[in-house]
Amino acid sequence: MMQKSYEDLFAAFGAALAKVDGDFIDELESFPSAMEVCQDYLKLLKELFVRQEGIDEAFEIVFFKSVKPRFYAERMYRFERYQLALNRPVGRDAVVRLYLEEELSVLERFLESYRMQYLYFKTKGDELDGVYFLRSGKLPQSMLAGEWDADREYSTGMDYLFAKFMAFGRMREFILSELALLPVVDLVKGSGIRGFTGAGKRFAWTGEVINLVELGYGLWLSGQLDSGKAGLMEIFRWLEQSFGLEIGIPANRFREIRRRKRISRTHFMELCQARLLEYMDEDDVFVADGEKIKRRGFR
Repeated sequence: MMQKSYEDLFAAFGAALAKVDGDFIDELESFPSAMEVCQDYLKLLKELFVRQEGIDEAFEIVFFKSVKPRFYAERMYRFERYQLALNRPVGRDAVVRLYLEEELSVLERFLESYRMQYLYFKTKGDELDGVYFLRSGKLPQSMLAGEWDADREYSTGMDYLFAKFMAFGRMREFILSELALLPVVDLVKGSGIRGFTGAGKRFAWTGEVINLVELGYGLWLSGQLDSGKAGLMEIFRWLEQSFGLEIGIPANRFREIRRRKRISRTHFMELCQARLLEYMDEDDVFVADGEKIKRRGFR
């Protein structure tokens, strides 16, 4: 009987969200109304749980392992869909594909960072339920990693993370469905960017990878590639393919640059400028009659 009450509430939740979807064109327009519905039903869920009497450990585990995460996953999923639509680039299919693939990589890296817990979720494990899904469970702080609800009367060590697993699983399927609608293109040739792939020498990047991040942002912001139409992710994918390395998520690496304290935030660019000016100074020496002196073996 108790379980049926929550099932009925979840059905009403889904119906309310479906109505919102029918009233608007897309995620961008429906998002504020969808969030209001989510807040209303999450509040109703908590009130129903708090009013309930005679909760034993078996039901507490069911609630925090399955019931609460399903509700919260709806809100998380809606938020992720909104962010995906909000930041989706306008342009060629190659640019959109790069964006979606990077977003997919972000999801997969998150799931990989919680590999043990995600495996427990996927395999429907139950041997740790008493630790994961009882409010009295003592889960090590290192396993929480910030992914938990601070309200200890209405949360356990793992219910919030399970909700994320549910939401991110749905997002993964959604992004894959979006990618399936796009034509497969050569991300280097199809982008209009001339790269190093193909015949000829392939150079290895032997400097620090963070320097390549500076270069990538510099090329993007100065509009040097494809008449300024090349997107940031497109440029970074080209650099990765050209030099056979992995740069990672550009935004994360850029934050590393912005947080620099010991050296300049544009260290690599300044190094390039200094070396170029030094070369010009050394090579631009004239004798009295104006004849250029050849130095350092350059001709």
